[in-house]
Amino acid sequence: MRLYCNHTEGSNPNLWNVPNLYLQKFPAEEFTVTARVDFRPKMDGERTGLLVMGMDYSTLVLEQINGEIHYYLETRLDADSGGEAKTTLPVKSGTGNLYLRVKVSESAICSFSISADGQEFTGVGDPFNAVQGRWIGAKVGLFATGSQRTNDTGWADFDWFRITP
Repeated sequence: MRLYCNHTEGSNPNLWNVPNLYLQKFPAEEFTVTARVDFRPKMDGERTGLLVMGMDYSTLVLEQINGEIHYYLETRLDADSGGEAKTTLPVKSGTGNLYLRVKVSESAICSFSISADGQEFTGVGDPFNAVQGRWIGAKVGLFATGSQRTNDTGWADFDWFRITP
């Protein structure tokens, strides 16, 4: 599935207000989601990632910064009412071909990790406690955004999105 980095207002948009998120309701109390992505940004500020969304959200973000792809964890509490985003320091990834993972454990504790080979994963940031959304429970999914209005954006090709127990 190819997601284009469509323009979203602001350099660090609140994903609560983004209409083009690809989400699904949590399928179980405990599970792991792993997605394989080939991220091909064309300009700084283009982002993609794996997202856990509710009234609060946390996302493992890939972003082009100064011409290079970096990753970091972004968490926004009270996203529905415009809460501030907190991010970890960006880490240079060296590639856009990556595996993104979130493990959801008892009490909806979400731990994000990333891998270049799909075998050895490195944790990113602190665990996040997922909360319900406005109409249904917490959701997990994907997104892609861009900071500039253009007809020639970069994209993220998601080869697969797998949910395992």
